[in-house]
Amino acid sequence: MIVDERLTWKQIREHYPQRWVVLIDHERLAHDMAGFKTARILAVGDSRAEATERARPALDSIREWAVTSLARSEDRCSATG
Repeated sequence: MIVDERLTWKQIREHYPQRWVVLIDHERLAHDMAGFKTARILAVGDSRAEATERARPALDSIREWAVTSLARSEDRCSATG
C-alpha cells in the first residue's frame, strides 16, 4: 500500500491510530531527529512484523525508511528500521 500523498505527522496519527506504519520519503523534525514532520506511508500493520512484511519487496529498493508504532506516540515517534 503506497500513499503518494505526503502527510503531516498529525494526519498520520489520525489516519492510522494504534497501528504500525512504514514511513518513506520522510522529513524529520529539525529539533528532534527521532520525530517526523511529514512522510509518505508505504505500509500499515497491527505489528511491526506485519507492517514490514507488507512493505516488502519494496523495502529492498528504498534506501531510507522507518517503522514506528502509533499506539505509543502522541506528538512524535521513535523511529527504527
